[in-house]
Amino acid sequence: DSRLSQHEELAESVKPNDPKSSQKDVNFLRIDCHNVALGIAEQAGEWKKDYGRALHTTSKLLLEDCMSKIDDFRSKLKADPKDLAELKFVLNVVGEISSSSMDMELAYADVAERYATLKRYKIKIPEEETAAAESLKDVWHTLWVDSKTKDLRLVDVKDKFREVTKEDAVKFQDECNKEKRKFLDSGPGNPNITLDEGLEIMDQYTRTLHDMNINKGELVNAENLFNIPVTSYPALNELESEMEKLSLIYGLYSEFKEFRETQSTTLWAELDVEVLQEGIGQLEKKCRKFNKVGKETATFKAVENAVIQFKESI
Repeated sequence: DSRLSQHEELAESVKPNDPKSSQKDVNFLRIDCHNVALGIAEQAGEWKKDYGRALHTTSKLLLEDCMSKIDDFRSKLKADPKDLAELKFVLNVVGEISSSSMDMELAYADVAERYATLKRYKIKIPEEETAAAESLKDVWHTLWVDSKTKDLRLVDVKDKFREVTKEDAVKFQDECNKEKRKFLDSGPGNPNITLDEGLEIMDQYTRTLHDMNINKGELVNAENLFNIPVTSYPALNELESEMEKLSLIYGLYSEFKEFRETQSTTLWAELDVEVLQEGIGQLEKKCRKFNKVGKETATFKAVENAVIQFKESI
């Protein structure tokens, strides 16, 4: 704005009203600055146009971004939910419109001010573009009202799926309890399985926990959408805690297993006993430094025993 104003004022201040106003007598000389003044005014006008084009380019991008977001919201808001997934989608859209209201108000106010500035300095812009910028506030307000109306019209549907969500949360709690019992009975911490079998079971439970946490996240999201108190899943938390402890133990076993397999492929002629003793010594040191809680488990004792037996066999 300041640059546009500066160059417009410059052009107006030097532009001569009549040829004689640009003439000045200095002793016996008459200096005629008419063409110079016209050149400065013309150049100032070009600079004003350049700044105007730069402002228009950035303003058009902001306008298109606002219109794109509004069109995207409007398109998503038209969805007629038939199941829980579709209802959550629509409610999320309503929530996004509400939460982005402040940002959008700042954006359309900025766009309106930019186009008002362009109009004030007579920068040529397509009429439909100016009209779109000036109507942006009303277009957004209409969308915002439509989103609130949509939310009110979904009251009965939300009540129905609110009960469905509560039932799903109870079912998931039961699933977590069953998975925990299964984990304790036949999971990777079971003393009746081998360490190699435990590694395979760890991989299986890692995938299972990943899927369960996705399910939990979807349920929490649904509960928040329907204003339901968020359900806690203590069995899942305990399962994750046990997996975290066992992952450290099996991580140590994996390191030992890799070391053992690497040494077993070395030719007798190339075998370095010092390297072998140093490597197993490092693993033994890690066993000694292991946390107290982990040391009390049967799985850790099995890993520690495997390390000690290997060392004694050297």
